[in-house]
Amino acid sequence: MMRSQNLARMHAMPRITFDRVALGLVVMMASLVVAGEDRRIEKQLAVQSALDASLEHVRRGNYRDAVLLLEKHLAHIDGNRRYLLTLRDAYSGYIGQLQQAGKTEEARTYEDRLAILRSLPSPDRASETSARLETPNNPLSTPRAESPVAVPAQLAREPKRVALGKTHLEDQPVDPFSEANRASPPGQNDWLARAERAFAAKNYAEATRCYEEAERCQPGSTASARERWAYCKLHRVARTISGEGIPVGDDLEREIDEALRLCPTKMKPFAEQLRDKMREAVADVTIQHTPRQGSGWALAETAHFRVFHATSVELAEKACRLAEATRAAMARKWFGNTLPAWTPRCDIYLHPTIKGYIQAGGREGSPGHSSITLSQDTHQPGRVTLRRIDLRLDDPNLFFSTLQHEATHVVLAGNFGKHHLPRWADEGMAVLSESPERVQMHLRLLPQYRREGKLFRLETLLKLPDYPDAARVAPFYAQSVSLCQFLLSRKSPPTLTAFLRDGLEKGYELALKTHYGLDSFAQLEEEWLQYAFAGSGSAYAGQSDR
Repeated sequence: MMRSQNLARMHAMPRITFDRVALGLVVMMASLVVAGEDRRIEKQLAVQSALDASLEHVRRGNYRDAVLLLEKHLAHIDGNRRYLLTLRDAYSGYIGQLQQAGKTEEARTYEDRLAILRSLPSPDRASETSARLETPNNPLSTPRAESPVAVPAQLAREPKRVALGKTHLEDQPVDPFSEANRASPPGQNDWLARAERAFAAKNYAEATRCYEEAERCQPGSTASARERWAYCKLHRVARTISGEGIPVGDDLEREIDEALRLCPTKMKPFAEQLRDKMREAVADVTIQHTPRQGSGWALAETAHFRVFHATSVELAEKACRLAEATRAAMARKWFGNTLPAWTPRCDIYLHPTIKGYIQAGGREGSPGHSSITLSQDTHQPGRVTLRRIDLRLDDPNLFFSTLQHEATHVVLAGNFGKHHLPRWADEGMAVLSESPERVQMHLRLLPQYRREGKLFRLETLLKLPDYPDAARVAPFYAQSVSLCQFLLSRKSPPTLTAFLRDGLEKGYELALKTHYGLDSFAQLEEEWLQYAFAGSGSAYAGQSDR
């Protein structure tokens, strides 16, 4: 009996082992299926992330970055039509930049790839609108070698004020404009409803912002409002040309182009009229040229600027006209009149290489910076003895915002007695010379900075002697821009400059009461918080960040 039982067990053992092996194979196969599904999801998420980031690159004119990112994930898009359309836009923009830079062979490579994508059908209006928002090509011609940089002796001898760059974020470990940093916006329908209400109230700047947010949240959602959105864009250009801003620049040209794409037939007469006025605004700028000698700089001179360059005459003249237009517009805006002739004039260096820009005192992550020296002479305190702007030619926003920003720093300097303008005001006012889109990039991050406890008490902000530490530079910019907007919502721009003069001489608390009727820093703080996070001036009006 015992022998029979043992034999039965021996016969049963192989079957038990087989069952376990089979079960193990099933588990392994299931694990492979799950792992494969996980990889598929990860690839889909990577494709969507690349598409979102590339759309932002295209909007900013960073076509090379968009191309590299989109091509990286091309094998995993599974025929995603919107992805291909965005790549088509990125190719088109990048080819234009390569051609302008004289890189014809490289441009031909991308022309062949673009030819393949040109066979794609036109995008459906209701689904692909945001993929078609283009930025004008970067018109840069880059010489092979950087010319020597002549740094004036005053830079080494006299106390100077250096604005570190247009965004001054080169020391930040994370891109503050990254999509990952954006606060969650309200729903698309909410944005569109806000835009329509703002348009009905003739608040066209707010309507523009809300239409853009609605389109960003859900491409194609603004199809029924294209004519109104286009009118808002052209209204902004008209207002800028009339003297509230700068009557020339790539941002205005882009606004006109986008308005015509939104509503080509009805808006064309208005757009052409605006372009005529823009040409008139800069027609009287006289420019004298001195050719480049050997490896030195060529020179283009106007009444108030000297542009040192090693690029085309056309590009140098564009810089001259934009600088003069910015000077005139910012003088009218902030001081209510024209400025006396500058002595010395402002020197602008257009650096064709990053190496040359860094040798001139720039930082690798910055697109440009300005240097201003004030006299320490007791007989003429505050007289500007040096005005200089250094810019990188590879910056895609050179004529879109960077030159305007740095020229505004120079315009503001020397108008506050013996004092340099406080950093918060200097940067906040300079950012406001840029396009609404660039301004909104700062304001959009305010709720996040508030949640993270990175904002300053306004009394502290107003009294900061210089830039804060690197970790708080981005919040400093956003808060400074918002505070300037708040003060401008109460009184005119010349009132803000008068407040700053008195604040520097007599103290800001007294100046607040004199110019804005605010009794204390506490009242300023309370009313600014209401404006920035609950009122119409909010980056995300009505959205709680608590």
